[in-house]
Amino acid sequence: MRVDVLGLQAFISIAERGSFRAAASHLNLSQTALSHRIRKLEESLGTPLFLRANRQVSLTAAGTILLPRARRIFEDLGSALNEVRVDVREGNEQVTVGVLPTVAAHCMPSVIAQGAATMVGSAPATIAFSARPSGGWRMWHSGST
Repeated sequence: MRVDVLGLQAFISIAERGSFRAAASHLNLSQTALSHRIRKLEESLGTPLFLRANRQVSLTAAGTILLPRARRIFEDLGSALNEVRVDVREGNEQVTVGVLPTVAAHCMPSVIAQGAATMVGSAPATIAFSARPSGGWRMWHSGST
C-alpha cells in the first residue's frame, strides 16, 4: 500500500480551515493543485472525504474517521524526524578553540579531557584533536560506529 502523504496533508489542512481557498493559501498551492491532491486521495480510498456545497466544505463520515488518525500520523512522523535530527546532531558535536601555542602545550590537554568528559557522558565516543598552525585546536566527539 502506498501512502499519499501530500494528499493527507491537504486533507488535514482543508478540514482544519473549512475551505479549499484557505487551505491552498496555507500550503502555498493553487486551488487546482489542492483539488487534484484531494481527488487523488479520495480515488485511492474509494470514497469522498468532503461534502462540497457553495464554497464551504464539511467532512463526510469517512473524513470524520480519517481526520484524527491522519493528524496522529503527522504528529508521529514529525516526532520521528525530530528524533533522527537530534541523533544526527548529537553524533556530530564539534568544538573549535583558538589558543596560543604556548598555552596549548600546557593547558589544552586537561581542558580537552574535561571537555571530553562533559560531552561524552556515558555514551561511547571518539575524541580527536589536532593542533593547527594558526594556533587553533579542534576537538570533536562522535558516537560509536
